[in-house]
Amino acid sequence: MANLEKESMKIIKTCTLIAVITLASCDRSAMYERDTTGLTEEQKVLLVEQDWINAEVRHDEAELNRVIDDQFIVNSGSGKPATKADVIASVLQWNMIAQTLTNQTVLVDGDTAIVMGTAHFTTAVEGKENRESAAHYTTTYIKRDGQWRALALQMNGVEPKRELPMTNDELTEFAAQYTAAWNSQNAASVAAFFAEDGTLSVNGDPSVGRTAITSVAQSFMTAFPDMELFMDDLDIQSDQAVYHWTFVGTNTGPDGTGNSVRFSGYEEWTFGDDGLVATSMGHFDANEYQHQLEHGVEAGRSN
Repeated sequence: MANLEKESMKIIKTCTLIAVITLASCDRSAMYERDTTGLTEEQKVLLVEQDWINAEVRHDEAELNRVIDDQFIVNSGSGKPATKADVIASVLQWNMIAQTLTNQTVLVDGDTAIVMGTAHFTTAVEGKENRESAAHYTTTYIKRDGQWRALALQMNGVEPKRELPMTNDELTEFAAQYTAAWNSQNAASVAAFFAEDGTLSVNGDPSVGRTAITSVAQSFMTAFPDMELFMDDLDIQSDQAVYHWTFVGTNTGPDGTGNSVRFSGYEEWTFGDDGLVATSMGHFDANEYQHQLEHGVEAGRSN
């Protein structure tokens, strides 16, 4: 009798295990073979994309293998495209706990589809607050055997908006001191307002690092020994400040023309956590500047 009871228990456990496996298989099969009757191809593509991000959050390797095509490639930081195997291996190591997609746009042409949008990630960081990040993405899908699969992915990280590290009064004082530095004939004092790896771009030509920024400032100070810089305005925005200026001087430096100039421009400042300028995008009318160098500020421009 005891042996019979043991055998009965074995049979019950075996049947239970089979039932659980069968239900799990049925559940996954149902997920794979969902009823898409009446859906547009665009809607079907978005369903597959949602399956993809759900699989990433769940670390579901089987589902990732289903939605990602075997020929899949994605851009990477190294410049070398990553493969399907690379991506799945990376995803399985992530500590991502949530992902949402916004601003999705879908274009379907035959058996090819393109989806553009923004992905928002929440990643768990041990001992710290969860990390939030985002990326703009473009995914190419291909339809094989009646199923949409991801064929290629291009992602570009979205830089988070930075709050200004100073109050409005502090920024105004910062700009006043920056102006004084330009008027000091000490080029290094101008560079000191920038982070060590800061960037100053003049009409799109970037100078990176304090040494390079010192050279830019020195070039103006040498060319215009009597130069004066005036702060016209400071437009303080949520994540940057725009510094408006007017430059006045006489080109009596080496090989100078001896002509006077007066021209205006502006710099768009973003700041680092150290309270120094991380990037400055400077702009002025280069054609007007050149005209004044050759003919003087008093000479009118001919049309």
